[in-house]
Amino acid sequence: MRKSEKIITRVSIVLVFLSIFAAAFVDGRAIVAGEFVLIATFGALELSDYLHKRKEKKMKWKRKPKGKSQRTNRAKLIAKLDKVFSLYIRLRDSENGVFRCISCGKYKRFEQADCGHYVNRQHMSLRYSEMNCNAQCRHCNRFLEGNIQGYRRGLIAKYGEPQVELLEAMQNKTCKISEFELQEMIKYYQMKVNELKN
Repeated sequence: MRKSEKIITRVSIVLVFLSIFAAAFVDGRAIVAGEFVLIATFGALELSDYLHKRKEKKMKWKRKPKGKSQRTNRAKLIAKLDKVFSLYIRLRDSENGVFRCISCGKYKRFEQADCGHYVNRQHMSLRYSEMNCNAQCRHCNRFLEGNIQGYRRGLIAKYGEPQVELLEAMQNKTCKISEFELQEMIKYYQMKVNELKN
């Protein structure tokens, strides 16, 4: 017996016992125990219908599409590319297990590095731009929301102001990366990671 059925049964039993020992008033008139049992049973049926509909609604949300959807495959490819690209950027900007944060300038161990984006990751045109992404300490990236002022100063020192202004102008460019391009980028950055590790 399911939990919802047990609850309905218990509610019905309690209501039957109450109906035997007491009379109730409905619409200003007294009703006898038999009528009360009828009302209790009707209420239990309504509760049962409600629970059944609620369960159907939950099941509807849990259903997965039958075939492989392009969105799911694309999301997996983006996640994989994010991981490989992030590792490449952190390895590129570190030397002998130490990196310099582009925002605050502090030297920290490689394990404390994040792949920080100057222009937010939501802009796909610059999400995988090597100039837009640099090694950044976790404190600046996560707790100071990227420490954008420090990041901009670091980018200007590394690439020059005209390049930074070009980067800022490109953030509104529309870009849709195909699944094929994502796969090729994964292969390319995986190769670069392997080169930097050796």
